[in-house]
Amino acid sequence: MVAYAAIISLLVAVVAAVLLVWILGRQAPGPRAGLVYLVILIFLAVWAIGLWSGPGRTPHPGLAAAAFLLAGAVVTLVLAAVLPKRRTSPTREAVDPDTVAATAAFAVFFYLAVFVLLGLIAMHYLHRPPLWKWVDQRV
Repeated sequence: MVAYAAIISLLVAVVAAVLLVWILGRQAPGPRAGLVYLVILIFLAVWAIGLWSGPGRTPHPGLAAAAFLLAGAVVTLVLAAVLPKRRTSPTREAVDPDTVAATAAFAVFFYLAVFVLLGLIAMHYLHRPPLWKWVDQRV
């Protein structure tokens, strides 16, 4: 299940990041319009949301993939609303203080989100059922 969830999340993240950068013209801080940062952020968000909102163990793999696809769509829509449009002029301009502040804010958000999402993923895989579920099964 770990490999299945990671592969589905990675596919959704790559498609969503390409859609954001090249089709919708959004830009995140970093090289290549922040494509790598967007793939990492979307990948972890889709993986965490898909794990926690999915149906769990199911005999139908398509049903489990639906949670990941829906999570990818929601994360992509939120990022499309938040990220600025890409600048069309390739010339270098004077450094704007607002741009520096926005880049710093994105860096703080990015690293905070990565650690929180990794924690959520780890909690899902390390989670054990509480004791009361075992007691109910024995009765």
